Amino acid sequence: AVCSEPVLGTLLSSAETAPTGNRVPVVQVDLGGRSLNALVDTGASDDFISSAEVNVLGLSPQSSEWSQVTLADGGKHPILGRVTLSLGVGPLRITTQPYVLQELTDAATYILGSSTLRQYGA
Repeated sequence: AVCSEPVLGTLLSSAETAPTGNRVPVVQVDLGGRSLNALVDTGASDDFISSAEVNVLGLSPQSSEWSQVTLADGGKHPILGRVTLSLGVGPLRITTQPYVLQELTDAATYILGSSTLRQYGA
């Protein structure tokens, strides 16, 4: 699909400062009529979502080719599976397949990683 405005501009135009006070881009995304905080993380290879959000959506993670991921803090975390989602980001609607982790950062319950940013031309 062709977007009428650059994806990165759309993402960052709604970016806020995370509640932690760190200057990281956090955007509001619409997921099934719910508004979530999503961290735009160019250092993350893929997208991630918390298992709590997956449970609220009533989804069951599908098996994943990966069993664990190493996060920025160096800790290894088990991957619980993968889900397919349609996110609303401003005027854009994007399809993602985030890996499900037990928990994420306090600033966000979703991480938009570089794979999705590249896929949509950001």
